[in-house]
Amino acid sequence: METRRGPARQHVLAEPPVHCQGHPVRAATSVVERIRGCLLGALPLATARDAHALVELVAVHGDEAVGRGHIEVWHRAPWTADWRRLAAALARLLDVDRTRELVLAEGTSPDEADHVAAVVRRQAGWMLLAALESRAQRPTIIPSPLRSSLLEVLAAPWPPLSLAVDTAEPLSAALVEEFRLTCQDREVARERATIAAEIRRVVAASGVSQRDFAARLGTSGSRLSTYLNGHVMPSAAIMLRIKRVGRELKARPPGGRSAS
Repeated sequence: METRRGPARQHVLAEPPVHCQGHPVRAATSVVERIRGCLLGALPLATARDAHALVELVAVHGDEAVGRGHIEVWHRAPWTADWRRLAAALARLLDVDRTRELVLAEGTSPDEADHVAAVVRRQAGWMLLAALESRAQRPTIIPSPLRSSLLEVLAAPWPPLSLAVDTAEPLSAALVEEFRLTCQDREVARERATIAAEIRRVVAASGVSQRDFAARLGTSGSRLSTYLNGHVMPSAAIMLRIKRVGRELKARPPGGRSAS
C-alpha cells in the first residue's frame, strides 16, 4: 500500500515527553540519548510502541536530527561495520505495510497509521544521508555500487533517476528512491528557509512595522507572519510584490515612514 510521504520535520517545535516501552524519556536528553534509551539504535520496530516512539522523536527533533542520531548510535555499536544488519533495519523502515499493520493492530485510526508509517519510512532516507555524510564512518559501511548511486543523487536530487542500480537487489532500488526524496526534502527546506530569511530582511529594511508592511502589501499581519517564519511560501507574484513594497518604503524620506 502506498502511503503519502508527508512533510519532513526539520526543526524542534516543542519538547513534549517521549515515551518508550511505556516509560517516559526525559525531554532534556539529547536525541542520541533518547534513541539509546528507546533501544531504537538497532531499529527493531518489533512493536507499535517502537514506531510511535520514533514518531515522537521526529516530532521533537526533526527528521534529519533523528537520522543523524541513529547513525551515531550505530557507529557506537559492535556491529557498526555490518552492512547486512543495517540493510535489514532500513528494509524494516521502508516496509510501510508492516508498520501500518503493527499500528492498526493496537486500534490506531487508519489516518494515524498512515502518518506513522510515512514518518518511519522517511527515516531510511535520513539515515542513509547521515551515513553518507558522517565523518566518523571511514570507510563507509555502504557498499560501493549503492554508495556511488547515492552520491549521484546527492549531487543532483531533482533530475529523473537513470542510475545503474543493482536490479538484482530490490532493496537497493528502494533505498535510492527514498534517498532521492530525502535529498529533495532537504533542498526544499533550505529553499524555504532562504526565502523566509529574504522576506524578513526586506521587512526589516523597510523601516515600518510588520502590520504596516502587511497593510501596504494588501494582506493581513497573520498572513505575512506565515511568510516570515517559513510556514507558507508566497507565490512568485506575492514575492515580487514584497520586493516592490520593500523598495518603495525604503525609498521614502525618513519623515514619511511609519513608526516601527
